[in-house]
Amino acid sequence: MMRPCSYRHKGFDAKVANSLPLFSVSNNNGIKGEQVAKTSAEIIADHEKKIAQIKARIQAEKAREISKDRKLDTRRKVILGGLLLDAAKKEPNWNRGLHELLDRITRDNDRKAFADFTPPAPPEENP
Repeated sequence: MMRPCSYRHKGFDAKVANSLPLFSVSNNNGIKGEQVAKTSAEIIADHEKKIAQIKARIQAEKAREISKDRKLDTRRKVILGGLLLDAAKKEPNWNRGLHELLDRITRDNDRKAFADFTPPAPPEENP
């Protein structure tokens, strides 16, 4: 590796020179030339680019986690709804409870979702 300056000049710190990041310079023919140290601005730009990439990965991971949580929540609601309907078919108390819950729906959009819904018939009570 070629360094851009001499190690012999007064006050030069060889450790600092060896820690400088390098990049290749190529001419128009695509042939690589000598190695040149990056400027502070280029180093900062590289680090900012890495930070942006890491932030994007963090955001993507958070989005995956939120999506996973929503899917699990939806699955739980579907299972509970199925259990409620099954219990309403088999037990009179659950059937009454289902009818009371359906009567509590107040939002128009929610009522429209149940417009064609027929709750299960109450089970016959044994005398």
